[in-house]
Amino acid sequence: MTFIPSQPLLWLQFFFDYSGSKSQLTRIIKSAQLSVQKAEASEGREVTFCFSARLPRLARSRSPSPRRSGSRSPSPLPLRSCSPGRARLTNASRHAYLVARFGDIYAQERLDAETLLRTYVSDMEMVQRIIYIAAVESFHAAKMAYRHFKMRVRKTLSLGHSGPESLEDTVLDYIVRHEDLYDVQASVNEVIRSMNMNPKISFPPETDFIVISSLIRELCRVAFSMQTLIPPLDIAFGIDGELFNETKYRRSFDSDFTAPLVAYHVWPALIENDTVIVKGEAVTKRGVLVRFRQTFVLVPRNHGTTEQLILQVCFHWS
Repeated sequence: MTFIPSQPLLWLQFFFDYSGSKSQLTRIIKSAQLSVQKAEASEGREVTFCFSARLPRLARSRSPSPRRSGSRSPSPLPLRSCSPGRARLTNASRHAYLVARFGDIYAQERLDAETLLRTYVSDMEMVQRIIYIAAVESFHAAKMAYRHFKMRVRKTLSLGHSGPESLEDTVLDYIVRHEDLYDVQASVNEVIRSMNMNPKISFPPETDFIVISSLIRELCRVAFSMQTLIPPLDIAFGIDGELFNETKYRRSFDSDFTAPLVAYHVWPALIENDTVIVKGEAVTKRGVLVRFRQTFVLVPRNHGTTEQLILQVCFHWS
């Protein structure tokens, strides 16, 4: 569904887990439409609502016991020996390394990508938006890849699991020891596809976002490894026009330091259990136009999910 507004719009992106039938998805969409109707009634103005949903293939109903047949499951994992408890024993050292690596990417790879993009894009704000969205999409793609990879490992190891360790610990140990099995290039391709569909950023037609694939690759690797930590690390959600939060972000050097609202983000904050452990960077300016202050959060009833739905919502005041 294509939506071309005649006036400036605010593009919001909601991330939430979803696993269910098409009828459940329909009810979620109707709920979003009802929220917009309520906004119309309260504001006394017309709101144009549109969305695009990207829904990965949902997992089928699980059988209580593995099905025995002559056909083999696709892409079987190689069964390698792994040290018991490796993930928990190395958790602290891996945590420290990955946090430091995230900082190194901000300090080095991000600036390299920024310099490279400036040869194609003259607008510095657009360059910084591209890099920020690349970071956000890289974490999303890596988390989805980790979820699918973990399901495959669990399915393979459950067939012959025995011993004092729980199956979950055995699965985590295997992933930590064999992260080289992660198909990072598939995640890079997914990130570039998502960026090409993002209406907030643009690129000259003669080139492509693949020019910053090295930055995307490093972000995907770090994000994937962060999912093996206990607890896992993630990045904070940010949206243009939000109230600036000193605990989440530092202001960029070209910001208006008296402005209360975020014009756009330069780098995401790193969080652990909803607590910021590494600040991100944002640009604050006065005159930031916030066209829609109310946020509708749709939470499916089924929280034990295995797939993620991305619902992109556009609100356009006419």
